[in-house]
Amino acid sequence: MIEEQADVVRVEPGLAWVQPRRASGCQSCSAGATCGSGLMAQALGAGDSLVRVLDPLGVRPGDTVVLGLAEQALVRGAAVVYLLPVVGLLLGSVAGAGLLGDSLAVADMLGALVGFVGGLLLVRAFGRRVRTSEVYHPVVLRRVIPLQPLPVGGSCERH
Repeated sequence: MIEEQADVVRVEPGLAWVQPRRASGCQSCSAGATCGSGLMAQALGAGDSLVRVLDPLGVRPGDTVVLGLAEQALVRGAAVVYLLPVVGLLLGSVAGAGLLGDSLAVADMLGALVGFVGGLLLVRAFGRRVRTSEVYHPVVLRRVIPLQPLPVGGSCERH
């Protein structure tokens, strides 16, 4: 489970709209794409964006919460979005060359274009399926309890 902190902006029954907190060092960190926080930040988008998340806890606006997203969902989603168009492009190119002849480079390019567009359409269909599947949505895991400040002043006697 990949986790990220966020601030609750507004709530609806069973849902919360949150603004993810960004760690200031994410852009310069050497872990890059292998860090769970960095991956979650990429998945949630820009720092000023609001993200709709599942809320089984009943949080309130102003709460700071920890969000979770299943690693498999992130990896599977990224693979579909990035690989399907490329695979479609390659298969379309091979099919175009096979159907129209090896000597026509135009057949390769047209086949590649058709395959690429087909891959994009499959990504779009996947996106529609993702919207209705709770597996691909971040969920509120827990509230972050703010630390209480220690009292300042008073006497401290040593014996």
